[in-house]
Amino acid sequence: MTTTIGTLTDDQLRSAAARSLPAGPDGAQPGPWTYAELSAAAWERAEVDGSLVVASGGTTGAAKIVALAPHLGVPLVTAAWQPLGQGDVLLNLFPPGRMWGAHYFYNAVALHSRAATVPMGALAAQELTAWADVITELGVTALAGAPNVLARFAEAVDRTGIRLPVRSVLWSAEPLTAGHAATLAATFPGAGLWGNYGSIETFVIGVSRPGCGPGVQHLLAGQQIELDDAGALLTRAGDGWPVAAWRFRLGDRIASATCPCGDGDPFRVLGRADDAFKLYGGRVPRAVPQPRIPPRGRGPWPHGAGPDPGELPCPGRGRARRVR
Repeated sequence: MTTTIGTLTDDQLRSAAARSLPAGPDGAQPGPWTYAELSAAAWERAEVDGSLVVASGGTTGAAKIVALAPHLGVPLVTAAWQPLGQGDVLLNLFPPGRMWGAHYFYNAVALHSRAATVPMGALAAQELTAWADVITELGVTALAGAPNVLARFAEAVDRTGIRLPVRSVLWSAEPLTAGHAATLAATFPGAGLWGNYGSIETFVIGVSRPGCGPGVQHLLAGQQIELDDAGALLTRAGDGWPVAAWRFRLGDRIASATCPCGDGDPFRVLGRADDAFKLYGGRVPRAVPQPRIPPRGRGPWPHGAGPDPGELPCPGRGRARRVR
């Protein structure tokens, strides 16, 4: 049974352990990092190199603040993942502000790839008409966004009737569903789908390319993941990462996988570790409470319209997410 994904040599593990905070008793390897320890290591590095400060959560609990290295790990990521090239024009639909990191990451990927980036942020369907001439004139060849945002943008492009020579679609932040993929393929035929996976604390861990199977990611070299039902543990060796990590628990359940592309260290994200609990040695999914929506015309929303379905809470994530 596979218990790890990725392979670090003994020397790499010793080097990674030596950097860890705090050290274990009597020279033993340190225990798994907590968020506080990962953050402390990141801030220690930031005092020398500077940082981009990002955050997650905060809706139902305290926000997690992380100081990322200024390069955001982009050189390491793009060594294995090249969705953009010289002459490309990326329309970045990830929203800026509120200390969200994705918007800045994709701008950095574009600039590192000698492409142009258009830091637009998410566009509402009715806004596309006003921006259609600008976007068309720019010659957008690539898009970046969460899958639901990308799919809505594709639908709006269809309705508007503009034509964009999109060859690459860069996605992250949530799973790419078959429906989202079909919508993108219908509007932008031939565009390659380029995904990545990570956490706000660690940033990008794995990537997927156009030849990969649905839902499959590949671990970036220089890392090792220990599989655990309570959440996979990530260790990083060497330099160039946005943050270091020593057996840091990601909070997601991960499993090894196979991929038709044939590249190494494929894996799947099964879901949040806190979406289930153990009972008599087995895992039992937590009951998912369904939001109660008042009958139309009786709710607290304007004109009795009810909430935007895309803003309903996503159980198990500790924050609201847009869903389709």
